Parts: sequence; structure tokens; C-alpha cells
Amino acid sequence: MKHIKACVEVLSASEIEQIDGAARTVLEQVGAHVPNQEVLKLCAENGAEVDYQQEKIRIPKTVIGELIEALRARKVLEVDTYIRKPKAKISTQIYMYDYRTQTRRLGLADDVLKGICLLNQLESFETTKSIVIPSDVPEILADIVSFHMLFTYSTKPGGTYVLSAKSAPYIIAMLKAMGRPCSYFLETVSPLGYQKTSLDIALAFAREGGTLTNGPMVMAGATGPMSIAGTMTLATAEILLSIFVNYSLTGKLDEQYSNSCHTMDPQTMLCSFGLPNQALFAAASAQMARYYGLRCATNSAMTDALACDFQNGMEKATGLVFAALSGCASTGCMGIAGADQGLSLEQIVLDNEMFRYVNYILDGFEVNEHALAVEAIREVGIGGNFLYSEHTLDYLHSDYLSSNLFAREAFGGNRTDLLDRAAQLVTAYTKDYKALAPVIPEEKAKELDYILACARKELA
Repeated sequence: MKHIKACVEVLSASEIEQIDGAARTVLEQVGAHVPNQEVLKLCAENGAEVDYQQEKIRIPKTVIGELIEALRARKVLEVDTYIRKPKAKISTQIYMYDYRTQTRRLGLADDVLKGICLLNQLESFETTKSIVIPSDVPEILADIVSFHMLFTYSTKPGGTYVLSAKSAPYIIAMLKAMGRPCSYFLETVSPLGYQKTSLDIALAFAREGGTLTNGPMVMAGATGPMSIAGTMTLATAEILLSIFVNYSLTGKLDEQYSNSCHTMDPQTMLCSFGLPNQALFAAASAQMARYYGLRCATNSAMTDALACDFQNGMEKATGLVFAALSGCASTGCMGIAGADQGLSLEQIVLDNEMFRYVNYILDGFEVNEHALAVEAIREVGIGGNFLYSEHTLDYLHSDYLSSNLFAREAFGGNRTDLLDRAAQLVTAYTKDYKALAPVIPEEKAKELDYILACARKELA
């Protein structure tokens, strides 16, 4: 068998139904704040009970039930095996963080370019993102400039957060020019609400035939109940709310149950990224996703640590492994120092290696006549060694994970610190980042340049 099959579960079938039932009750009896009259009208047309004056909706259980049946009918979830190699995604932060000096600063456009250069060379990241919001660019243009840089210099698909309804049309134009999916992350504001700005942006994407995705970030003890079960109830309610609102705006059904919930640290009042609760949320979310016939994404493989230390590795690896073994298709954004305290280039390199390590395990190994090595064992015989065996060469790449970051050292050697090795790799990978050449055809580059020039003239 060439890959691992497993399914870590924390909920019984009855408990899954209880969470689902509680979430439906919340949507029917409590409802949600939707501060946009056009969106309210669209929700009413799809069965919601709407209070236009208070800008609130309630969604009857029958309407949610029909929505869930439609989700299940598409059969987008592969149920034959629960384990998929999780995909590493990158975060967009405000600050750049330096582990060695324990300092941070606002991100710059130069950091965005350097991040693109680094991510182009890291195999665990299939997509890219602007690693920071560039503070040295006019605020109204920050997301447009970031998209322009990503499309021009990144060898991987990706994007970043759309920050305003004014910038949305230019970003949509860039997406269309590049032939990229026109999608917007419409995030709820827990508990049970939306920002007006987010709904305005969502409408802009919907009018252009785009899609909307979900991902509430309920924080237990602050914007959600302290109990894990209660947080799962509220998160599930907001995911179902998002799927309903997204469908009302676009006529398209989400394919993902994306649960980014966390727990508040009662000692610091900070959102915790590294508590063991994240593993429980991941396992429970994977089960709820399968219940609705959706793929699962969670905020796992993250840490509260502001250092390259044991806590950092323990929290990240535990979250990643439990999320993977539960069946989560993707985990939280990588490269973050602590709980959204900043972006570290060294952490990106470390996270890339962590995903290589875990996905190597998830790949499993081959068992066949050649791999069983009876003939090789016969040739070497009793007391020999396999150093010069052709069989060793045959499997040196497939059955051994080499690393230029994780050290396997003998005592007494010239030992180097892990953070230093990560910093050296960052330097090596990004040494020529200022000389990055466009990776798109000249006519596409000119089209993007024109859109950006229009944005500069009309907005800034």
C-alpha cells in the first residue's frame, strides 16, 4: 500500500447530529447580522426570514436542510480514503518578525517580492500569497499592488486579501486578465455577523460571476462559547450561514467546510494558535465536513511561540499530524510567528520542511518483490553490508528523506543552530530576489501594468 489510511475521530454519529441540530437551531432562532440591503433581499429570495430595518436574517431549519441535501448530492468528497497529503499555505501578515532579535516592523513591498522569490523554490507550497500588506504603498492600492507582483513574478497560483470595495474591480480585472478563478474569501465576524465592507466586496465578485468561500474564526471564551462543543456549534452555524449567503449571492455551492476556530488564552486574553484544542477542532471539523459531504480545512499546524524552540515544533507538528490523520485537506497558514504576531521568512523555510517530513510519512512505502530485497540480502549474505549494493542505490531517493535543514549529526562535530541553518537557506534562496524577471508573457505584463496604472490614477 503506497499511502496511509486512517481516520482519527473524536465525535460519535450521535454527537455529530447534535452539533448539526444545535447549529440549525441557532440559525433559525438567533439568526445573523447582514448589513447590506441588496444581500438581505437575495437571502429573502432564497428562503431566509429578513428584518430589513435591523439588517438581520433568520434561516428556517427546512431551508438549511434543503441546502445540506444539495451539498451532499454533488458528492465532491472522496470517501474511499480519508488521508490526503495536506497542502501548505502561506499567511498574509501586517508585520515582519525577526526571531533572532525578537523585533518586528511593518511589512514592505520589498518583503512581498522577497517572499515570492522564496516561495517559488519551496516544494511544500503549491500556492503563494503576499506575505505582508505593504505599508510603503498607499493603503487603497496595497492589495492591488500585491496582486500585480504575485501575477508578474510568482511561478505558482495564488493571491492575497482583497481589502476594499474600491480596489475589488481592479483585482477582478487582473484575475480575468490572467485567466485565474475569481474568488473572494467572505469571512464572518463572530458571533454571527458580517462587516458591511466584506459584503460590498462579495457583491462585486458575485456580479462578475465569481465564487465566495467561507472560514469563520470563532474564538472560544471571547467570540464563542468556552466549551469545545459550543465553539463547534457556533462555527458550524457560521459555516452553514456562509454557505447559504454565498449561494444567495452567486448561485454556487461551497465545496469546503473551513473552520478556523481557536481558543482565547485567559491569562493573556490573546487568541491561541498552539493549544491542543486545535487538534480536537481539526478532528471534529473533519467529521462535520464528511457529514455535509464537504472537504475540510482548519487552522492547525500553528504555534503560540515567538521563538524557534521546542514549543514551536511541538505545537506545529502535533496540529499538522492530527489534522492530516483526521482527513483535513488543508491546514492553517504557515510562516507565522506566534498567533498572528508577524511573518518570519525563517519560519516559512521551517514549515516547508515540516510538511516534507509529514507528507513523506503519509506517502507510505512500496511492498513488492524488488522492495522485499530477498535477492539483495542473498548477495550480501551473512555479516556483509549494503553500502555498495545496487539495491541501495535503487531506493536511496524513494525510501530516504534527505534534508538540507534538519541535521543528523555525530557528537563532537561543528554543530550549527537550526535557526541559523534556516536563515542561511533564506539567504541562499533569495539572494537574487531584486532581479526577479516576470514569469508571464510580455502582453500579459503590459495588461497588468495598465490596470495598475488606472488604479493609481483613479484611486490614489
